[in-house]
Amino acid sequence: MQLFNFWKRKKQKKNITTTSLNTLLKEVPKTLQQYIESKNNAEQMVINLFFYAETYKTGQKFAEKLEKTAFALTQYKNASGIYEISCTSPTLSATAGNLNSYLKSMYEMATQWKCYLTGWTPAHKEHSSDQ
Repeated sequence: MQLFNFWKRKKQKKNITTTSLNTLLKEVPKTLQQYIESKNNAEQMVINLFFYAETYKTGQKFAEKLEKTAFALTQYKNASGIYEISCTSPTLSATAGNLNSYLKSMYEMATQWKCYLTGWTPAHKEHSSDQ
């Protein structure tokens, strides 16, 4: 019985690696400054977004929804069964306000689909130049 109780408690830790929205937003000013400096005061940027879903089914449905709002979508089911999704944002104005707003909206959309935004990084602008 003790082993069974331990197993139940262990399963409840499923979201332990989920990055909080506040943690993501704290990265924005520093990352934005580094990006602008490295791009010669670029006025626009694109970002890579990284998500995970606990099941293949929810991940697949969320990926289908993302196809309407993001580019370069990739999907991967790893050995532990967590469904990973990454994509590139449309071109954004390189301001903290716009970046915060976009990350918040993507975080909220992911939460609605029982998926999680786990991180983001600036991407090279060339990814969106043809779109």
